[in-house]
Amino acid sequence: MPRAKASRPDARARTAVKRTKTYVGCWTCRSRGVKCDATRPSCNRCTRLDRPCEGYEIRLVWDDAAGNGDGAGRELQNVKQKRRLMLDDADMRNPIFDELYLSAILKRLDSPQVDDGMELVEGPYTVFACAPTVGDNEPGLQLDVTSPSEADSTSAQDSCSASPGDPFDPETCYPTSKHLWSRYLLPFLSVSSAEERQLLRFWVTSASGLMISTNHPDNPFREVVIPLVLESAASAHRLPGHCALLHSIYAFAAFNRSQLQDPPDEHDEAIAAKHHQAGLRYLRQSMMEDSHGQHEAILASMILMTSIDIVAARSCQWRIHLRGGRDWINSLHGKWNESQGGLILRQLFHCVEIIGYSQDQHTQFAASSSSFFEDDWEMDIMSSATSSFPANDYCLEKLFGITKPVLRAIFDVSRLSMSAHRPTDEDLVVLRNTLLLANPSTTRFPSPDPALEKVTRHHACSWYYACMIHYERSLHRSPPREIQHLVEQCLYHLEAVEDLHDNSAMDGLMWPLYVTACEAEDDELRRRCMQVFAKKANRGVGATSCVEGLILEIWHRRDLNPEEDVLQQQVAEDLKIDILLT
Repeated sequence: MPRAKASRPDARARTAVKRTKTYVGCWTCRSRGVKCDATRPSCNRCTRLDRPCEGYEIRLVWDDAAGNGDGAGRELQNVKQKRRLMLDDADMRNPIFDELYLSAILKRLDSPQVDDGMELVEGPYTVFACAPTVGDNEPGLQLDVTSPSEADSTSAQDSCSASPGDPFDPETCYPTSKHLWSRYLLPFLSVSSAEERQLLRFWVTSASGLMISTNHPDNPFREVVIPLVLESAASAHRLPGHCALLHSIYAFAAFNRSQLQDPPDEHDEAIAAKHHQAGLRYLRQSMMEDSHGQHEAILASMILMTSIDIVAARSCQWRIHLRGGRDWINSLHGKWNESQGGLILRQLFHCVEIIGYSQDQHTQFAASSSSFFEDDWEMDIMSSATSSFPANDYCLEKLFGITKPVLRAIFDVSRLSMSAHRPTDEDLVVLRNTLLLANPSTTRFPSPDPALEKVTRHHACSWYYACMIHYERSLHRSPPREIQHLVEQCLYHLEAVEDLHDNSAMDGLMWPLYVTACEAEDDELRRRCMQVFAKKANRGVGATSCVEGLILEIWHRRDLNPEEDVLQQQVAEDLKIDILLT
């Protein structure tokens, strides 16, 4: 058999040409796999072929839902939309990290300055400044390395130890959080479930911002409340008041997360209802036991329970919590814990009472609300210039823009309007002069940055003009057509606030918008009111749509009977709507 000839290589086969890497080229050439001449700002190859040059800047690429990054999707690199995983509508309406926060973080990373107590280390994984290694014998930080929560602890700690919604300042940003949170965070992570960690993270990064109006960094619903719940979770003896506060946070976060979906998510609502019932159960238990050492946690739980009714758009239940909270405070007989956090919580609770009861004129609740305004002693202590109440400890101004004279005026208008005796002319003149002197348009509001001071001033002005409307309608019974100038002024500041809070999770109190919108007569003013409501509707607060519907009904009735004085309180009673306007 003849021997087979050795096969010869095909002369026509071409040797593969080794191509130059295109790691330094423009993004257009890199996606096409061709060599780029790296001409800036646009390469000559793209210009010659009449293609849009995508430039040379650093491009961020997010992992997809399966955890696959840029390398896993190279076969789809010609599809430009696959390069970045976009957020869904709910995330876009309720962002966790705003642009100001991200810019401040990037600026700090580029800075050579290092915080006190931080050190720069040379070696792998040492791009950023880091704190000295914690000793193994430091108490409260030992965790079982085999714990199933270990994988989640890093991400949860990162998300809970800072507040993304606020401007970042290395020197002044949450000094309380740095020291108090870190001590109890890891023990909390070791005993909490994944669902609870997610809800607490959502509260810290998003939901707690709904509780104040100005986006001030000293948010007590983070700075005061979070250390309370973390300390309780890390303790071997968990007090019922602290447990009530923790479950109240979970319930609020779950309700808010549910309301952000369209339609509301049933799974989140079920989770919220479970924690809401648990919070009520622990709160009832704490009221029956000795509450020593739990004062702050119990009062914070009551504030959150009333706020849950706002998020979930429930009626009447908030009155039960406020009445129970007031009875509990009075039962302490002056034994309240006068710490800084306790003083802040007392002011917040008292503010909710004043705003909540201020709209009870001509309703079935007028008698009980009148007794509150007549018997209230805290307002005198808070507003008196000679009292022991420190002026620097008044927090409602920086959190909501409510100045002390305006809060006192709202209180007095409500007290006189619901009094069994008709106010005298002297009372009205004194109150009006007080209001004229309380205009905050030229007042300075000390703030960490000028933008925050601007927001606070707009809030303060909106409260002032809403209080003027409340005064004219409640005490003088002025027809709406005579106060349209006040409506327009207040609406201007409310619109300015929404423009400055664009794409943020800030919401705050609804009272100024409600009082103003109810009296709008002009079609243009009504349209602008609805635009403000439309912006608020994307923040997951169920009461917003209820209040909007109530206002539309008030307008409808007034248009049908222009000569009749249609009162907002009567319309709300007819519709059986009793929403807390905070």
